[in-house]
Amino acid sequence: MEGNAKGRQTALIDWFRFTCLWHLDVDHPDPDARKILSLLRVDPERFTLGKNYCGQLQYGKTVTFDEDVHVGLEPKDCSKVHGIADQFIVDLSGSACRHFEERGGSWKDVISYLVTLPVRFNRVDLALDDIDGELDIDSLRRKIADQCFSSAFRARKENGRLGDERYRVAWYEPDDLEGHEPYIQDTRKGYTCQFGARNSGSVCLNIYDKLRERQSKGLLPGVGEWIRFEVSFTGERCQHAVRDVVHPSMERGSFGKAVSGIMRGLIEFKEAPKGSNGNVRSMSTRNINKLPVWRKYRRFLHGAAAIRVPSDQAKVEQTVTRTVRWAKGYWRSSLVRLFGTSENAMGEVVASVSDWIRDGGLTWQVISEMRSYSRSLGQEMTVDQILDKLQSYVDTFGGDVDVRKAFEDRLSKDRDAMRASERFLQELSLGDDFHDDLPTLEEYRRKKAMLDAFDLDGIDV
Repeated sequence: MEGNAKGRQTALIDWFRFTCLWHLDVDHPDPDARKILSLLRVDPERFTLGKNYCGQLQYGKTVTFDEDVHVGLEPKDCSKVHGIADQFIVDLSGSACRHFEERGGSWKDVISYLVTLPVRFNRVDLALDDIDGELDIDSLRRKIADQCFSSAFRARKENGRLGDERYRVAWYEPDDLEGHEPYIQDTRKGYTCQFGARNSGSVCLNIYDKLRERQSKGLLPGVGEWIRFEVSFTGERCQHAVRDVVHPSMERGSFGKAVSGIMRGLIEFKEAPKGSNGNVRSMSTRNINKLPVWRKYRRFLHGAAAIRVPSDQAKVEQTVTRTVRWAKGYWRSSLVRLFGTSENAMGEVVASVSDWIRDGGLTWQVISEMRSYSRSLGQEMTVDQILDKLQSYVDTFGGDVDVRKAFEDRLSKDRDAMRASERFLQELSLGDDFHDDLPTLEEYRRKKAMLDAFDLDGIDV
């Protein structure tokens, strides 16, 4: 267990954008839209029509509330979700998020309602602040300059110079997150290190001197040190981050720890090995990964375990999509032969499917793929629904296997061999509906914990 960190550590949402897959009549909102606006503390009668802020998002018109809550209307064809006739987008910048909280809004209430609707999450920025706490910007600069960290981003060596311009850090660690090389910016606004890029479907991590940034705007926060870690998720990774990490953590009252885990999963600062004088450039990636986590960083995160946000979410959804397309293109003639032949032929095929399920072929990864595919269609299925559907198909064609029992047996076997981190990812993929040992959603909702900003100070981890 980690001791309490010094200062104050606060987790918050610093940008939030989502698309509702139905038409919005601003003058006469439908019940779902009216409920969303009510939860956002937005009065539709106070919308103003002016600058098209959502034009860069390919919307023809923008209505604005309170100067920074933007709602995009009249989507262009290139921005529409396939198969959806109309949609609208809601965009809350960092200032809009703070104003939402000042109006008494609850992130938990908003997100808990949105996940029940045909909504796509486009962008979420999660921030973790250390105020007069464990970290100082000079120590972080040295750690990054000495490459004394492991990271989930790719990079390639490129030299640059200090000053009021950006330069790239030499880094050679491969990973499945296909981000860009980390950038450094050292200006009058303070020090900033950026990993990745703000492209669609990407992950971008910024570590910067929030105190200097505020001071450059003429604001005096009245603190001695303020360092911010901020990660931005877009596209399918945003979908996963909101639905499978942010939402469950808010229901459980552990949002702060979840954000800490995400930060640790993206970058992990290390203790410099003895005798290295901080220089780890000559060490191999494997050795760097084996170094102990920097004590100050571990205390700042309150010992939270790393959460790896899967980078292949889009590929997972495409797996089922490709299967459907391939089946439509190549299975047709084969199915005709099976349907037109004796029942024995079809029976043999179904029997082989039953044997495959019985022998443990139905893994949690397969179920996760099917859930992700149904989510991409806006109709997310639970694990129970998927198992029931499989059972009905097997029974219809004369199969002989208890699908649920076979899946539970394989799940139990895999869990025994899993590390804790793998079990956690499994639970994210399967969802709470399949775990009897977890509290129900209604039990979570009865808890009055957490919301807008979550103070990690004093949390027992």
